[in-house]
Amino acid sequence: RGVIVFDGDDTLWETEALYDAARHDAARVAAAAGYDPTEFEALQASIDVRNVATMGLSPNRFPTSSVEALEEIALREGESLPPDVVAGVYRTSAAVFDRPAPLRPSVRPVLEHLGERYRLALVTKGDVGVQARRIADSRLAGYFERIEVVPDKDGATFRRLLDEMGAEPGDSWSVGNSLPSDAAPTLAAGMHAIWI
Repeated sequence: RGVIVFDGDDTLWETEALYDAARHDAARVAAAAGYDPTEFEALQASIDVRNVATMGLSPNRFPTSSVEALEEIALREGESLPPDVVAGVYRTSAAVFDRPAPLRPSVRPVLEHLGERYRLALVTKGDVGVQARRIADSRLAGYFERIEVVPDKDGATFRRLLDEMGAEPGDSWSVGNSLPSDAAPTLAAGMHAIWI
């Protein structure tokens, strides 16, 4: 039987809204210290995108981006930041990893239906500890024959997985929300891809 390989974040469960909420909460801490929350949120989002290149999916990246945004705003205004404000922004931003990610609609019925005809696997990128918690919170582990948390996804990742599962690429699919990390590498591995 073929294999369907699912992504986790923003495919099976929703994480982007968690980051938006944590950014907004950190902006409230910045606002309480006298800084413009709208400016903070826009700058934090921009810095966080930039920090992906150097920090990857480390759980320190998102709260570090928040602190860097606040430091940049304070520097422009010629002010020094009180340590308690820096700590509050970091702590509030890091809380994103403590919140359970809600499942996307109809995930369980879809997995149950597909599991009748295909073998299912979950391959998701990210920090092992964060993703292990999200997988546990989702209560979806029982649907999957294989679960892997990887630092990156490429064609070799999917070819290795299919080889180990004894499946043919032409009979297998991937389902994910990212063209570069879900669809492109699976197509390169000779699989079919569904982009959400």
